Amino acid sequence: MAGAAAVLNGRDVLAHHGSPNVDIVKQFVFPKDVQPDEEVIRVKEQSLLDYAKALANSGKAKELATLIKGTRPFLGLVSKAKATKLVRTLVDLFLDMEASTGLEVELCLECIEWAKQEKRNYLRQALEFNFLGGVLLKELKKLDDKNLLVEVQLLESKVYHCLTNFPRARAALTAARTTANGIYCPPKLQAALDLQSGILHAADEKDFKTAFSYFFEAFEGYESVDDAKAVVSLKYMLLSKIMLGDSDDVLSLTMGKLALKYAGIDVDAMKAIAAASSKRSLAEFQEALKKYKKQLVEDPIIRAHLDALYDTMLEKNLCRIIEPYSKVQLKHVAGVIELPLPTVEKKMSQMILDKKLNVINSVNKRWQNTAEDLREFSFECDIRKKKLSKANKYDVQSAYGALDKKSSSRLKQHDYFYLSDPISADIIAYHLCEKWDDGYVFEVNPGPGVLSKALLKAGVPCLRVFEKNEVFLSELKFTQSRSLQFLSAPLNTKCLFFPYVQQELSKQHSNFEIIEEDFLFLPSLEAKTFDDDSVSYLDAFFKDVPKLSWEEGAPFRIFSIISNKKSIRFSRFLLAALSNRCSIFFYGRCELFLVLSHSEYLYLMAEPKENFAIYRWSTVLYRSFFEISVLNKFTPDIFSPSPSRHGKKKNEENNFYLVKFIPRSDLFSSLVNNNKLQDFYFFIRHLLVKRTGLVIPTMEGWVPSCGPRLIKEGMNVFTRFGDLSPEQLLMLFNQFSSWPEYEESTFHVSLRRYYGKKSFPFDDDENL
Repeated sequence: MAGAAAVLNGRDVLAHHGSPNVDIVKQFVFPKDVQPDEEVIRVKEQSLLDYAKALANSGKAKELATLIKGTRPFLGLVSKAKATKLVRTLVDLFLDMEASTGLEVELCLECIEWAKQEKRNYLRQALEFNFLGGVLLKELKKLDDKNLLVEVQLLESKVYHCLTNFPRARAALTAARTTANGIYCPPKLQAALDLQSGILHAADEKDFKTAFSYFFEAFEGYESVDDAKAVVSLKYMLLSKIMLGDSDDVLSLTMGKLALKYAGIDVDAMKAIAAASSKRSLAEFQEALKKYKKQLVEDPIIRAHLDALYDTMLEKNLCRIIEPYSKVQLKHVAGVIELPLPTVEKKMSQMILDKKLNVINSVNKRWQNTAEDLREFSFECDIRKKKLSKANKYDVQSAYGALDKKSSSRLKQHDYFYLSDPISADIIAYHLCEKWDDGYVFEVNPGPGVLSKALLKAGVPCLRVFEKNEVFLSELKFTQSRSLQFLSAPLNTKCLFFPYVQQELSKQHSNFEIIEEDFLFLPSLEAKTFDDDSVSYLDAFFKDVPKLSWEEGAPFRIFSIISNKKSIRFSRFLLAALSNRCSIFFYGRCELFLVLSHSEYLYLMAEPKENFAIYRWSTVLYRSFFEISVLNKFTPDIFSPSPSRHGKKKNEENNFYLVKFIPRSDLFSSLVNNNKLQDFYFFIRHLLVKRTGLVIPTMEGWVPSCGPRLIKEGMNVFTRFGDLSPEQLLMLFNQFSSWPEYEESTFHVSLRRYYGKKSFPFDDDENL
């Protein structure tokens, strides 16, 4: 009771002190003559939070930083969970002030270092997400900390948005929402997700109607927890209405019951912009920008739309001035609007070309020839657009049916599937471009080019697509021409009339190449080159691709959909090519991004005992040769033609999986004894054709009396090859190849005979 009384007296002193400093708070929170008990600690904790909020509201960032550092002795009196919550709350209060004092990074680093010394790992992770999000992602996925994972992915989306990399920002936000759907998401975090969704819709797609809905959800979420960011959401709601041209709705929104609570200078700034937009007054618009500079110009989100707002206001102002007249002098218009004559002339010319003004510029008649050229160009673009719209609406079936003269319900196993969903394409593009700043990306059979466009938007360094289907070549070439002229910069009409400008653009942005071949025919093309080395069929395939050592990394990445027999045979060929270090692996540890059907995914992930029926030789080799990571799961409706469910049960899964394969770095050094990787490949291929083969009898057929050696390793006479995991089979081969009898065994003799007959690593008798 004495301790509680002392605390209450301290609270009275704190409450009646006009402007308490940090030293007074320390004396109150950490008195030396008071023995702490549970009630005392609870009161101290609440008092500390109240004082920190008071400092944050009054803008005293340095005092708050000092207070956070001074709380560490008190944290030793409370549990680790309470200490973590308290420190994170105080740091969030400090960061939410956005005071730009330069202490933010230093304070976070000090708190992280203290958490490491105290072995408070959860607190360390919670603090590191503020500026080390990319480093934490892998660790958090392993720990299954969903709440913090959502925050890190949300922060990653914000970072990419600040860098104007909108595809990656959308992909990171999609990942955050996917993670949040599987857990209970606190209202504040859900509001932050909605706010970021609205920002991306407004920034990238200019879809202010959808953005308004997200901002409204964020406003309600922040308002429910009484968070100061509710004002920010309200401000962006008003911005969306202004950008939609509904300036009159701004006043009604600000007079609502919830919005009245947040009346202030931020809302007044948006009211001023709305009033100027409604009156179509450029002068009032510029005056509002000057008066509310901090609320408008210094807000990065609103600042991103200021140019569009200015152009809109300028156009409305010009229309207002011109509307009453049948003829008007540009000099008079410039005088009324108080802008330079060249600026007014340029803007009006642009509005005439955009058909926003139905007027004739009689100053110079040469524009008529330009307009005629533009009409012809526009007509050509409309034709192209109609063709592209079919692919964008996922209507590839019609082109596919025209090619093969059959409906999608009668697709055969040699037919291809093409990615047709832009959202899924953005997700795949995000994975393909992640940590890939230089080097090629090979896309196999892109079809309508939906993924190609997503990769170009995501900033892929060099994209090389392989498509032999004439139905899609025209669309891909049109996408290529657009990437040369338009993706690198906004449309400049000079490009239409000055050929040298187009040539310069082509030199600078020729990062999209089309190879009119099927990459899946690579084995047969390499066989032709092997038979006749005077003719090279693969010059275009690997042109300008550097050859790297096995330790240097990946020279390129490959994306393909494994959906039919041809693509499955190609994936099996890669195993043989890797064991010989030839074909694509001649250039280094190239990374594979493969979309696998559900059955292929089950083969890949099969375990020897649980899934004995589908345990394959390819399962063992994939998991021995590669580091495998499953990146995402997709439904069949993202492909065209839609994969058939023929032969599948009603409730059986039919999903597709994006899987990343990276060849092991120790593949040619320490994985297999004496670098006998080809021998290991033949060993697995030979033994697992029949999984029920018995290990000891088979091995004794090659090396008589070797049974006791295998029994020492835990095997018995009933152990089958299909019962051994990939690791056990690798250990078995390493042991077998180290025996002195290995070189003279019947296995090694048949191996030499096999490779003596084969002149090329691809086996025509692949058992799929």
